[in-house]
Amino acid sequence: MLRKVEDRNIILLGLGFLFVYTAYQTTAAVSEVVLDSYNKNNEAHISGYVGMALNYAGTTLMALFVPGFLLFLSQKSSVILGSVLSVMMAGSYIYPTPISIYLFSFISGVGGAFIWVGQGAIVISNSNNTTIDRNTSVFWLLYQLSQFGGTLYVFFAWQGKEFVDTHERVVLFILLVGIGTIGILALCFIKTITVTPENCIDTSTLTASQKLRHLFGGIKESFRFWYSYHFGMLFLITCYIGFELAFFQTIFPTAVANTKQLGADSDRLTGLIVVFVGIGEVTGSFLSGLASNIEKIRRGPIAAFGLIIEVFAFLIILLNIPSDAVIEPVETIAFIEPIDRVYLVICSTQISYKNP
Repeated sequence: MLRKVEDRNIILLGLGFLFVYTAYQTTAAVSEVVLDSYNKNNEAHISGYVGMALNYAGTTLMALFVPGFLLFLSQKSSVILGSVLSVMMAGSYIYPTPISIYLFSFISGVGGAFIWVGQGAIVISNSNNTTIDRNTSVFWLLYQLSQFGGTLYVFFAWQGKEFVDTHERVVLFILLVGIGTIGILALCFIKTITVTPENCIDTSTLTASQKLRHLFGGIKESFRFWYSYHFGMLFLITCYIGFELAFFQTIFPTAVANTKQLGADSDRLTGLIVVFVGIGEVTGSFLSGLASNIEKIRRGPIAAFGLIIEVFAFLIILLNIPSDAVIEPVETIAFIEPIDRVYLVICSTQISYKNP
């Protein structure tokens, strides 16, 4: 009976993330394109790039505190709270203002810290040594599917559109909020399984003052870790990963949409690019999983090979996409004429191979 509950919880968790992150991933991909059209029609000055920067800042700052907050919140409550906060960002784009976009982008980032810390705790509490790999794979597969639904809608719905008008914007983001709400409801059906691993504290026996001491103690330990050698090495890696995520989640799709040599309705290519980024992540996960089963191949060489592929992809993108396309729609070319959509699609899969 317990095994069935655990399996159902993993499926519900995966489905919840599938729908919640369909809203989030699609919003991140089209944010700059949508706001660029809105700014031109309303003489506003709202930046999707700034919004996403605030989003990541919210996650970064809150990541220090969320593990401590789990002393006061259950794993399930943490994930639900994080999901609600994450979906708010999509809602702010229905009728955008500078305050709403920037505020809810930051709040969504705060939610990201809650949702991912809670996710890890739920997977662990619903797994054992024999099921942890399977459960992680099932969850990851469902989560990765979040990159396809909303972006495919963008690709087909925006066909023939030279800019994103009010109707297209409102319909898209109402749809995304609805999809995100379905994910939140799925998470509500997760059944809590209380497991206290060895060498861990049973938080149910702690008083409020003891929980606060553990909270601040954990924060102090986090700051101490900053001065360690391992943190220095991780800092370099995570800085690169941060630039990489910003590039293929928002910057690259925006640059493709702004390259009008690809067609007057190039905005819709935003969706296609993100779809193939998702295909690259799924393929990379599958291939790295197969390679890791070979005893002579270690994770280091696998990651290095993915990095080499990624560098070639960046080079091809540099040759095909005008530098100004990151900021505004352009009719110019970069170094290669004509610009080939096939190259860009291939690069979309390659830049995400290493991410898994």
